[in-house]
Amino acid sequence: MPQSLSIVTEQRIEDQDLQDIEEVLANTTGISASRIDSNRVSFYSRGFRINSYQYDGIPTLNTDSRWYFGEGSQNTAIYDRVEVVRGANGLMTGAVRRRLR
Repeated sequence: MPQSLSIVTEQRIEDQDLQDIEEVLANTTGISASRIDSNRVSFYSRGFRINSYQYDGIPTLNTDSRWYFGEGSQNTAIYDRVEVVRGANGLMTGAVRRRLR
């Protein structure tokens, strides 16, 4: 079954001057953010915390909600795009994918 995919391209990142992942995801349809402190933020899709990320196809997972690693403060300079899998697949097994340049 086809799934929705939101892609924030390098050109959009540059055009909108999106400096970090928090800014990118705040400008992505269907994603909301909740600030934890001045350095950390958690991201949500349809009320579920996003805890699965992929960097160049390599999955990472943060299932312990007590720990947040500051994913939102990562600089976008090294990424050529950020992809967000939406829909049922995004909720069950999907990830925010970032591709390095």
